[in-house]
Amino acid sequence: MRIRWSEFESIFREFAEAAEHSVSFFIDDEKGKVLAGESRPDRPPVARHGLTGGGTTVGRLNACGDPSRETVRLCWAACERELAQQIIVNDMAVTTARLWRQTNALLRMSASTSLALEPGAMLGRVLGMLVHSTNFERGVALLRTPGEKVYTLFGIDTPIPVEPSSIPALEGLADDVLLASDVAEHAGFLGEGARLLGRSSALALVRIATDNDRYGYLLVPFHRSDIVTSEDLKVLRAAAQIVSIAAENAHTLREEREATRLQVENEMLTAQARDMEEMLHVVSHDLRSPMTAMYGYMHMALDEAEELSAASEEEEGGELAEVGTRIATPLQAGIRSVEKLNRMVQRLLDFSRVARLDYHFEMLEMTQLARGVLDTLGFQIKERGIDATLGVLPDVIGDRIQVEAVFRNLVDNAIKYMGSGERRAIEIGSRTEGDAVVFFVRDTGMGMTQDQAAKAFLPFRRFRVDAAPGEGIGLSYVRKIVERHGGRIWCESAEGVGSTFFFTLAGGVAAPAGNSAR
Repeated sequence: MRIRWSEFESIFREFAEAAEHSVSFFIDDEKGKVLAGESRPDRPPVARHGLTGGGTTVGRLNACGDPSRETVRLCWAACERELAQQIIVNDMAVTTARLWRQTNALLRMSASTSLALEPGAMLGRVLGMLVHSTNFERGVALLRTPGEKVYTLFGIDTPIPVEPSSIPALEGLADDVLLASDVAEHAGFLGEGARLLGRSSALALVRIATDNDRYGYLLVPFHRSDIVTSEDLKVLRAAAQIVSIAAENAHTLREEREATRLQVENEMLTAQARDMEEMLHVVSHDLRSPMTAMYGYMHMALDEAEELSAASEEEEGGELAEVGTRIATPLQAGIRSVEKLNRMVQRLLDFSRVARLDYHFEMLEMTQLARGVLDTLGFQIKERGIDATLGVLPDVIGDRIQVEAVFRNLVDNAIKYMGSGERRAIEIGSRTEGDAVVFFVRDTGMGMTQDQAAKAFLPFRRFRVDAAPGEGIGLSYVRKIVERHGGRIWCESAEGVGSTFFFTLAGGVAAPAGNSAR
């Protein structure tokens, strides 16, 4: 509690004058420091009484000279009353300040809502209140929220954009509030203000800013002959603060709305992807029955055509044999198409199951796992004359069957699209990027263009149809497995040089050294 000790001086003078200066008083603290009155060596204290404020001893009243007991008592009572009054006034000030802070917070929230909906109307009210409550005239406001490149000028008939480069003086404003009236000293501010206001005038310039960012400026004119009081400046600062908080809260509100929108969209996309996978599984599964029936009926028809041809060969002319051959040819083509369609449906079923399977994660010895893939495909590698090398791979956490499928698909593709170049090699290895382990399968095969490499993981995309059979779903299958492991996969390729497929796994943290290629 802050006590105004000077107020006790008048009490001491009144009692001294009443006693014709035969007595005097002073107040000191427990260390002897004089707080009010005067301590004289020639007049030592003859009585002391403690003074309390708010239940706490705040000092001692010292009576000097030749005071009567009644005089000392009355002086002590007067000092106690003064202390009590100061405490009441102090409590009222604290209460008033608290109420002001609460009211200010409500104003800020209200202003924020108004700004979020219609900044022009809110700023118009603020500028209008300044006219009615201060000696300032109607002014304008420049406002720019984060993410916007230009300011918007409010306070005129139609808000207009203002480029920051057109107001260099304002952009360099260092003071929270600046009164610009001297043409020589404030030429830049007054010139820019005249362009924005449409007339020349002395100006009060206020930054619209918080601790986090600067949002703009208030430009409020006043007559040079008018007296701008400290209370006017307080109201101006308060107005700028309200607008600043409103601008910041409006920006935060927009960000929260955008974050909520993105979250909702992500949830919708996730649900759509789940529904599509479910539909893909159901459709692929349901296609199997009619395809099996088609396949059987076509084989029956082909058998009938072949029997017709065989029987007609014994007859003279052989016309029916020719008819049987004509019937058998499209039937054979149709059977091959159904077989291809059946393979595609099977791959679709495999693709849909990747997102539906329960994965069993464990620590994988990746070098051993990759070595097993190379051994499984060893015949094809040897037959094509390919040099296969395997580096030392770190152990990671993953599903053994699915990670093995990733390596098998990538190596199998490298074999299929090796081409006929002189150097025929496949390399399996790894590298570290920060805390992540990146595995790769590199080949010296046909390669792809950059555009083809970017689309390689889309279903049913095949760029070398004549090089190898397939349905173009293997890399999509691999991508789904990697994503289920929390990783990503990408390709770097050059046509005629070869391709390198990179992938990461969320559990891709290297195990202690000691694992070697075998």
